[in-house]
Amino acid sequence: MAFTEFKFDPAIIKAETEQMKESLRKGNVQGDILSRVADVVEKNFHGDLQRYRDYGPYWWALKEILIKQGRARGNAINPEISKIYRGETDEETVIAAIKFQQLYLSQFFVHTNNFKLDPASEEDWYLYDPDYEDTVEEEMEEQDDNNLEVPPAMRAMMDSLGIGDHVDLNNLSETDKQELRRILRGE
Repeated sequence: MAFTEFKFDPAIIKAETEQMKESLRKGNVQGDILSRVADVVEKNFHGDLQRYRDYGPYWWALKEILIKQGRARGNAINPEISKIYRGETDEETVIAAIKFQQLYLSQFFVHTNNFKLDPASEEDWYLYDPDYEDTVEEEMEEQDDNNLEVPPAMRAMMDSLGIGDHVDLNNLSETDKQELRRILRGE
């Protein structure tokens, strides 16, 4: 696959990075771009770890930066995608990730994890970070064995199916439980 979609003009990213640096300097804001963005990312995840998907293919390069700062869950990475979807510097990478997030929030449903990165291909590319997805599944398993609370993003879908916002696991077969976990992982 030739991943060419959602690539931003490097000159624009460079200019926006310089603008951000200047804004931080003028505002006497503590910290640099990397630490400020890491703070914002952590706030975005509060209560919903799957919001890492907001960064689409830029997630992997952004996660590498978070790993360097000791602020990421786990250490799973995707070097192939990270090499393609990044800026020339870490600062430019976070600006590109934010730019993608803005695009994502305006064009995709929250929690969407499939993207058309190669316009010539029929296949979508799927974003799946086990360090964030498996944590959601682990949290589900830690809940009361008889009452699985569904994440907010799934409530509307489950309500439309007449299931409500809780699932009585006593009434689900093992196959149904696995299917629910698969759906929650976005597979």
